[in-house]
Amino acid sequence: MSERAEERSRLLDAIEAACRNDPRVAGAWLIGSLGGGTEDDWSDLDVWVVPQEGCEDTLLKDLSEAVGEPRLRLPAPQNAPAGGEFLTTAYDAPTGPHLVDWYLQPLAYAAGPRTERTLVLRADLPEIAPPAPPRQRHATALHSADAFWATMLLQSKALARGADRLEFEDALARFVETAPAPGDKPLERLRAFSALGPPHAIRPAVERHLDYVEKALG
Repeated sequence: MSERAEERSRLLDAIEAACRNDPRVAGAWLIGSLGGGTEDDWSDLDVWVVPQEGCEDTLLKDLSEAVGEPRLRLPAPQNAPAGGEFLTTAYDAPTGPHLVDWYLQPLAYAAGPRTERTLVLRADLPEIAPPAPPRQRHATALHSADAFWATMLLQSKALARGADRLEFEDALARFVETAPAPGDKPLERLRAFSALGPPHAIRPAVERHLDYVEKALG
C-alpha cells in the first residue's frame, strides 16, 4: 500500500469512528470508487450520511470536525441529494491534503446502502428510496478561496493519474489576474496557479502535495 493510501485508510478509520460515535447517524457508508471497490492510490473519500429524523442540522459540520481539523470546508448545494446537503472538506497529511465529500440524505428519502463498505447502519432502510422532492436549482460555488484550492487538489489528482493537460484550468483561471504561460508543462502550470491563487492557509500543504505527485510520476 502506498503512503498516500495508508493516510487515506487512517482518515477513513477516523470517519467511521465519528459516525459510529454519533447517535444522530442512522446510517453511513462509502460511495464512489471506494464504495465500489475500484479505488486507486489517488481516490478521494465519498461518504453518504443518513441522519436520524430531525437531526439534520449541523450533522455534517459536526462529523467533519470530529474527524479532525478541516483545512478547507466547501458547501456545494448543487451537488446535494434531493432535500439534503453536500460538503467538501480537506484534511492535511504528509503527502498533502485528502478530500472528503460528504452527502447528507434525509431519512425520509433514503434507501439502504448498495456498497462494499458500510460504516454504520442503525435504521431499517427500504431497498427502494421513497419519492424525494424536486431538486432545487443552486448556483455553483465558484467564488471562494476554498473552491479554488479544492479544484487544485482535483487537478493534481488528474495529473497523477496521467492527464496531459489542465482539465480544470477555466475554473482556476477565474481566481487569477494572469494565467500561467501556455508553454509550461501541466504540473509546472499547476504550480504557477498555486503561486497566483487566493490567500489560504492550505497553500503550503497543496504545494507539498504537488511535490509528492511529481515524485510519484517519476
